Amino acid sequence: MLTLPMISTMKIKSVAAKSDGFTLLELLVTIAIAAILASIAVPAFNDTMARSRVTSNTNLIVGGINYARAEAINLGAQTTFQAIGDGWEVVSGGQQLKLLEPPGQGVSVVDTIGNIVFEASGYRTFGAAAGSFLISDVATGNIQRRICVNVSGNTRVTQGAAC
Repeated sequence: MLTLPMISTMKIKSVAAKSDGFTLLELLVTIAIAAILASIAVPAFNDTMARSRVTSNTNLIVGGINYARAEAINLGAQTTFQAIGDGWEVVSGGQQLKLLEPPGQGVSVVDTIGNIVFEASGYRTFGAAAGSFLISDVATGNIQRRICVNVSGNTRVTQGAAC
């Protein structure tokens, strides 16, 4: 028969009982690492916010143009997408159908097309010229979207390049 030696009960000091918190050095290292990570993240976040503003305003204008075309077909009447003040509106028969708010701060919109008039067929009025809207970030100017509107009223979005 095999017998195991008897282990005496000793008092073992716990390392956890000795520790009361973080040392000042550990805290300073943690704060330094957090500051470095924040300095990397903030510029990337600002760029993301600028892209979001430009994209949001681009979608607003494209949606307004598409809405004007759809309403011209639905109503069987001429419908106009036009600038008013800093924003845009969709009008048919002298009645405002939809109001689009102006772009938020930090966004610039340059309109080279003027009013876009759709006939009841959904096409632009005969002889209408092609044009575009240039939406850009005011702070950098590097983030741009151009909405190209052709003579039939179709829209296409590019990354700031000419139509």
